[in-house]
Amino acid sequence: MSETVDSETLLLPLRGYDFAVAGLIWQPLTDLKKLTQETKKLIKKEQCEIFVVHRQGNKAQCGMLSTLPSVAKRRYYSLALLLMEKLGNDWLAIFALQDGRYGLIGVESGQVVPGCDALFSSAEEVVAHFNNYKSLFNWQTIYAPSELALGGESLVLEQTLKGITPKRPKQLTDTQILNQQSKSLGLKLIGIAVLVVVGVIAWNRYQQKQEEARLARLRTLQAQKAKKNPPVQEVWRQQAPAMELLRDCVQAITHYPITIGGWQAAGFLCDAKQAKAIYQRVAPSTVNKFLAALPESYQAQHILLKGGESAQLMQPIRIDTNRQNEQLQSLTTLTQDILSKIQLGVASGRVDDVFSAKKQSANFELTSQTSPLLLLQDINLDGLVIKHLTATLTQDGIITWKISGVLYGQ
Repeated sequence: MSETVDSETLLLPLRGYDFAVAGLIWQPLTDLKKLTQETKKLIKKEQCEIFVVHRQGNKAQCGMLSTLPSVAKRRYYSLALLLMEKLGNDWLAIFALQDGRYGLIGVESGQVVPGCDALFSSAEEVVAHFNNYKSLFNWQTIYAPSELALGGESLVLEQTLKGITPKRPKQLTDTQILNQQSKSLGLKLIGIAVLVVVGVIAWNRYQQKQEEARLARLRTLQAQKAKKNPPVQEVWRQQAPAMELLRDCVQAITHYPITIGGWQAAGFLCDAKQAKAIYQRVAPSTVNKFLAALPESYQAQHILLKGGESAQLMQPIRIDTNRQNEQLQSLTTLTQDILSKIQLGVASGRVDDVFSAKKQSANFELTSQTSPLLLLQDINLDGLVIKHLTATLTQDGIITWKISGVLYGQ
């Protein structure tokens, strides 16, 4: 029998003192080297006391709740992370609860989609939320009760959770424990630093001289090599993997609210560094109303007001430039694959001519109302570099996507 903390949170007993929790607020963590510091700042901004950090590969995110019942020996675990253990890394699930409510959880590439760990009081509300997200993400599997007529298999939580053993990385933690761990770690580090500081100073002086000599030799060798073999084709290896950039950008763009304090979202821009959203003032709203309605997660340095009529929100994007497993393919083949989207009518755009002359790269643009994840899912993206992904939103709620980038090939 499930417990209810509030209308937006669900506690589902597993066995013994273990409980699964649904209804967490999920936000991405961008600095993997300073996860603890970034997590503490994020929890403080969201005014939460309970959290869990989920990391997979080079991506991390934080799930948060304002509070949970403090009962002796109880352990709480994220329901979304538990289900991921059995259902995999790409799925969306809707499940009916005994009290008449519905839960919805969405997972994309091993990360819980922000806004997709939620509870709804009626079938109409959960279906509306499902329709808002289904075209934006390429979910491999959908689970939903048959009475909702959304397709996919029906999922019964109790049966699905059988055989899953809760593990510590999925356990929710109180912020007091995080503060205690940080304080204890800080004292240990201070003690270690005092013991080794003298030796480090001496060693650093020696290393500095060695490093200066090594860098001088390296610069000379690199200059000689660059003259002999200009790295024209290898430029693409230093750029973010195309599909990974698309997934992060689509997730970041769709996380922005459509309206804030009466201001309407007009367009979005994303690249390998950050995602931006442009909002236009709609009378009779004001700047004060816009700022008052902003979620507390937005930092002051990520907000830019322009003349009192438009505003820009920004959030950082962090993607590793790891394309070592990719191999350059034929440039004409890659160009033909992109052109086919235009010729089939699913997109408009252009590609530089690569057929009349021998080339190693070509600029391209694609514009479509189809989500980029779906538009390019059947193409081998080795050698494709995305410079910008933009999205414009009409008053009718229709999103038009534009992909700009460069094709590299043999």
